[in-house]
Amino acid sequence: MFPKKSLYLLLVGLLFLVPALVRADTPEKEIEKLRKDVAALRDAQAESKRTQQEQQKQIDKLLEQQNKGVERAEAEYKAMQREIERLRAERKMLMEQIEKLTARTQELEKTAAKYRDMATAAEVIAKGFQERAERLAVQLKELLPDTKPAEAPKKKPPTGQKDGTTKPVDPFKKSEPPA
Repeated sequence: MFPKKSLYLLLVGLLFLVPALVRADTPEKEIEKLRKDVAALRDAQAESKRTQQEQQKQIDKLLEQQNKGVERAEAEYKAMQREIERLRAERKMLMEQIEKLTARTQELEKTAAKYRDMATAAEVIAKGFQERAERLAVQLKELLPDTKPAEAPKKKPPTGQKDGTTKPVDPFKKSEPPA
């Protein structure tokens, strides 16, 4: 019924199939194997979840540190802004003081120049009086060449009071002119 060729092919096919059937596990072994695979996958999933949670905690810590750093930076920025405003106000005040002092200095320089001019004028006048006094002294010597300066006679102070005190002398009393 089967030709020889077909029978031969059937036998070859069985030869290939027998090792495959021998190698094939029983359904219980296959189920056990699948259970182990499922358990391994669950363990891997749980480990992956733990790793993910740890990474999330690290990310949260880093974000918290970064937020604290940002808050510090903002506080420092605000402090610097306040310091800048204070320094600007101080600079403005100092500039106003400089302007006032500059105006006062200019005023004092004008006053000093005025007094220098007055001193120069007074010096010129004094020199003129000095020269005139010297000329008058020369003229006086020429007019009175043989006279000596008169000596004032020595007088005892007048006493006229009972207690022995002296009377004050009138300094404005005219004395006799020199000879």
